[in-house]
Amino acid sequence: MDAKANRRELVLRYKESPPDAGVYRVVSRVTGAFLVGTAMNLDAMANRIAFATRFASTCLSIARSAKTI
Repeated sequence: MDAKANRRELVLRYKESPPDAGVYRVVSRVTGAFLVGTAMNLDAMANRIAFATRFASTCLSIARSAKTI
């Protein structure tokens, strides 16, 4: 199997694999307040929370105190 065919197979396998679903928790280091939720795609939720805390977005209720997380 050449490298191009191997790459195609790996990409196809990646696209067919389902994302990891589960429960997550975000905890404020200062106040101890936390947010518990569920997500069908944990990686996407981790990115969303990181973005919200980095830019003090109000898309999540915990993001109001983003500077304390």
